[in-house]
Parts: sequence; C-alpha cells; structure tokens
Amino acid sequence: MINKNSTKEEVITEVRRYVYSLEYASQRLRDNEQVVLAAASHNWDALEFASERLKHNKSIILKVAKKNNVRALKYVSTRLHNHKQIVMQLMNDITEMKAIVDDFKVINMRNNKQ
Repeated sequence: MINKNSTKEEVITEVRRYVYSLEYASQRLRDNEQVVLAAASHNWDALEFASERLKHNKSIILKVAKKNNVRALKYVSTRLHNHKQIVMQLMNDITEMKAIVDDFKVINMRNNKQ
C-alpha cells in the first residue's frame, strides 16, 4: 500500500499493478516523470493524479498518447490540446483504430453470411 512515505521504487512497483495508487503517493513522486510514466503507460487515467507540471509537459503527454490514445487528453493541460505534434499522434491512433474496427465489421459480415 502506498503512502506519503513510500519510496520511488515502491510507488513504481505498486502503480504498475494498480495505477490509481498514484493518488496516494507524495506530491514529489506525483511530479516524478518515471513514476507517472510507469502508471500512465498502463492506464491513461493515471494522469489524473500527476502533478500539474507533468500535465503541461509535452514530452510526457506524447509518450502517454502513443501508449494509450485520444482518451489521454482528458487530464492533459488544455494548453496542449491544440499542440500539433500531440494532435497528429492522436489522429494517427484514431485512424489506426478506425481501420481495426472496419476490419472487424468485414469479418462479422462474412461470418453472418455463413
């Protein structure tokens, strides 16, 4: 269980198992890029508990967006919502997801005909 006295290593281990544990980490660790990426790489919801500084950090947000998708914008600084590089990454993700959905539709149509 994480508390304000937990070490960086303890927090990283725990957030990899349960990302919402980040909420109970010290503010110092919620502002640590390695800790936040460990949590957010598994679930974008972890950004909710990241420091404001990291929510404004383009590099962090791009890494999270690459691993998750457009839903990661929910907790991102509104200043970054229109950042070209972030929007392009998310558009690529959306295009890729649409192609996967289209493939499933074709497969379902074929299966329904049989």
